[in-house]
Amino acid sequence: MRSWLILSLVVAIAIGGLTYLYLLYPETNKAGHNSPPEVKLIYPRGGEKLSGIVEIRWSAEDPDGDALSVTIQYTSDHPPFCQTCTPQRWHNITVGLSNSGSFQWDVSSLKDGKYIIRVVVSDGELSSEDRSEWLIIQGSSKS
Repeated sequence: MRSWLILSLVVAIAIGGLTYLYLLYPETNKAGHNSPPEVKLIYPRGGEKLSGIVEIRWSAEDPDGDALSVTIQYTSDHPPFCQTCTPQRWHNITVGLSNSGSFQWDVSSLKDGKYIIRVVVSDGELSSEDRSEWLIIQGSSKS
């Protein structure tokens, strides 16, 4: 349950014998307003050559103080002619993780190749994501 404190400021401006009153209050303090969470993928960012157990690290917070749920996904979906195209298929690494800031990912079950990972955080209503650039999985057991 959210409790809200609405702070307001009344400004009176006198111009030419008339007084104008303005009621000012920050948008984030309106009852029922929900701001999206913020997330930053810290590692891996892209370009790394990974094998074995990899620690994925991120930083996330919610401006409203809501608890966050974290989903981490990967893709290798890229046409050979378009390295910058948006991937269409994401595969879950983990879903519903608490916002601890890190997760141990065993990449040994993946084929050697190029991958992108993304971290998606949700406050239950809104979500945000950050993703890596292409990284390289090498030395896996499925080479």
